[in-house]
Amino acid sequence: MFKREFRGYFYTPMAYVFIGMFVCLMAVTFWLFLLSYQYHTQQSVMGQAPQITIDRIAEAFYSNMHVILMIMIPFFTMRLFTTESSQNTMSLLMTSPVRVTEVVLAKFFGAASVVTIMLAMTLVFPVFLVAFSDTSATSAGPDMGIITGTYLGLVLISYTYVAIGTFWSSITESQLVALMCTFVNIFALWLLSLAAQTVDGVGKSVLSQIAVNEQFISFSKGTLELKAFVMFASYIVFYLFLTNRSIESRSWRA
Repeated sequence: MFKREFRGYFYTPMAYVFIGMFVCLMAVTFWLFLLSYQYHTQQSVMGQAPQITIDRIAEAFYSNMHVILMIMIPFFTMRLFTTESSQNTMSLLMTSPVRVTEVVLAKFFGAASVVTIMLAMTLVFPVFLVAFSDTSATSAGPDMGIITGTYLGLVLISYTYVAIGTFWSSITESQLVALMCTFVNIFALWLLSLAAQTVDGVGKSVLSQIAVNEQFISFSKGTLELKAFVMFASYIVFYLFLTNRSIESRSWRA
């Protein structure tokens, strides 16, 4: 099932289009950030602007990458189960000699694998960060430990978004509805970090723990905490469980 799902993306232009768009967007963004870094470096030498380190540029760049993933992944996942309904292959899929859990996991890991390839294509950017950084005694190159942690955070948060998209794709036959519901769900999780700043005490602690953006920020600072891994894993398992129950209910109704 996983091979079928994964190869299916490359039998059509879909995977190539998404990967190409993502890499092009990130390449343009990276180029703009490098221009900004060079400009501020020149201005700081003349004392006309504060000095900006390459780590600050990397942090801002990967924060933008996170936002782009938030926007692109719902478009990528909206078809996972809706196409089965539109092509009338859902009944065939449900009557095949595989369990619903296997179908859900195959859909999820197929999409997650393509997203992993998208992220892997951007591994060239840290090389350029090293090349453009000032390797003098006062400013060594970018912290590769922080960059490694950031990529780990990007993988985990991307898988979370894929799981969310998988769930919403399973409860509707409309790709547009699945797209909008996934957007709203992801945005709501992102807003939790803002809500955490408006409350105090236990509420602030709870909201900070379940806000995906807060946990991603900890990864982008090179902080690897067990609670962050547990939170992302919990979100993924929770939404895949809901997907499994959704598909089972549809098979019962059929």
